[in-house]
Amino acid sequence: QRGESDRRHWIVFDGDVDPEWAENLNSVLDDNKLLTLPSGERLGIPNNVRILLEVDSLAHATPATVSRCGMVWFSEDTVSTEMCLENLMGTLENRDFLGDGRGSDELPTAQTEFLAAIKPMTISES
Repeated sequence: QRGESDRRHWIVFDGDVDPEWAENLNSVLDDNKLLTLPSGERLGIPNNVRILLEVDSLAHATPATVSRCGMVWFSEDTVSTEMCLENLMGTLENRDFLGDGRGSDELPTAQTEFLAAIKPMTISES
């Protein structure tokens, strides 16, 4: 579509790394960013597309795949799920995600009511 080449797009893989499909991704993760299909056809991945692998373990990842990726690792002792939720809630409480264009600093009522309703389910009061 018109204008899509100016926008960044993300492909997110969430789950364990399977060596079979990861090997097929290696050419996409290289600088040439080509996906080779089983038929031998090659598809170029545009420069505005990024790939993110969110995994619990690299136990089944090959060195070839790992060497092509940047790594960020957080121990559960360092960054807890509750810390992530608190950060997310803080962001949602301070930014108009509905984008209704009113130009006001005030958050839309629907957004504040939604956050008030889910906060007790996501963050424990200490």
